[in-house]
Amino acid sequence: MKAVILAGGEGTRLGMKVPKCLVQVGEETLLHRHLRNLSRLGIDDVTVVYGSLGKDEIFRELDRFDIGLSISRLYSPTSAEGSLGSFAIGLSQVIDSDENVVFMNSNMFVEEHLYDVIVEEGEDTKWVHLFYDCGKKTNKEAYMAGGMPYGAVGLQLGKVALDITYWGESLGWYVMTSDAMKGISKIIAREKYLEQSKMTIDYEVVINSLIREEPSEFLDICSYDWINIIYPQDLVKAILLEEQFRGVDI
Repeated sequence: MKAVILAGGEGTRLGMKVPKCLVQVGEETLLHRHLRNLSRLGIDDVTVVYGSLGKDEIFRELDRFDIGLSISRLYSPTSAEGSLGSFAIGLSQVIDSDENVVFMNSNMFVEEHLYDVIVEEGEDTKWVHLFYDCGKKTNKEAYMAGGMPYGAVGLQLGKVALDITYWGESLGWYVMTSDAMKGISKIIAREKYLEQSKMTIDYEVVINSLIREEPSEFLDICSYDWINIIYPQDLVKAILLEEQFRGVDI
């Protein structure tokens, strides 16, 4: 497997003037945590898509991570507007891969065993593999009205369907085959998603479009701990969770 890390998100809502991937949780940044675990699981081909903010700091972090990884560094000039532009740039790097690829939002703090689960499940993915916490319910009426919460989607019978009966919140990480990535590329072109007026769209919206056209695999991750770090209170929760993990390990 290969990995693409979307590392262009800015920490504006965190009240920080650094990319979210460089937020420190415990003794390491989120970016370092992702790279360390990918390396531990044998994924040595990684693409990092960065934005205008904190380029030098991100490069220094990558340079320090000397564990034999092959890391491609790609610049996204529209990363501050939304994740779709960064996703499209990363997609172009790996679209012809003969291995499955995991796409990761860098601002997620997840327990270490969840990396193992995602890689194990992802290696056998036949199209798109989604990871949802079905214990975090979302609002069906908001979804049907077009006001879909971040990362939310309906799940039915192991695939995404318009007749929605099962709800959960997305981890924002997806494993895809080359054919699935080519399908997403066609949707991006068909819907003209890279036009300036649509650049604020998150890449999850495009993936949701794809998985409505083809059955997709999903895994309920409600038994694992993970936090989407967007606001200061999320960072506090992540720090406390990391301390809890270290306490268990000791």
